[in-house]
Amino acid sequence: MQKISKRNTLLIVSCIVLLACATSVFGWVDVNLGMPTDNYNATPQNINFTFTPSTNESFDNCSLWYSVDGAGWSLNLTNSSAIVNGSTNWINKTLTDGVYLWNIQCANNISEFNFSSSNRTLSIDGTAPVMNSWTIPVNNGNYSSSMNITANITDAILAVDSVLVDYNGSNYSMSNSGDIY
Repeated sequence: MQKISKRNTLLIVSCIVLLACATSVFGWVDVNLGMPTDNYNATPQNINFTFTPSTNESFDNCSLWYSVDGAGWSLNLTNSSAIVNGSTNWINKTLTDGVYLWNIQCANNISEFNFSSSNRTLSIDGTAPVMNSWTIPVNNGNYSSSMNITANITDAILAVDSVLVDYNGSNYSMSNSGDIY
């Protein structure tokens, strides 16, 4: 067994103290996302991405990163106004149809940077669903609210969540199995 000398002990203690000092000297960056919330759905529009950054330094910039429909993750827009430490900040961007995975990255003045701890999903859908087919029984004009109508309705971005049929001025909900109502 090797004996630890006073010199080796002093070296170990010095290294531990140095590491503790290093973590308090260097800065850090934390980012909390505000809006839009995760799995938010919207039509094409100017989206206000809000976030609250914190650091023990000052900020150089914060940037919006995203991928659309699974395409490459990339920097899209950097904030052009001053970043306020510990307060709500925003980046505005007009988005078109697609499913966006997004996050905000902030950098402080000593080149330390960080994203929020998790990405969020945003769906932009300005295109109406498509009725691919529909069938209505032929009853010689004797229609009622209990007849079976079948419709195949799809949407390129979001799932179709309800289908209404107007019969004699009243709306009736259709039940579904997948895209078939």
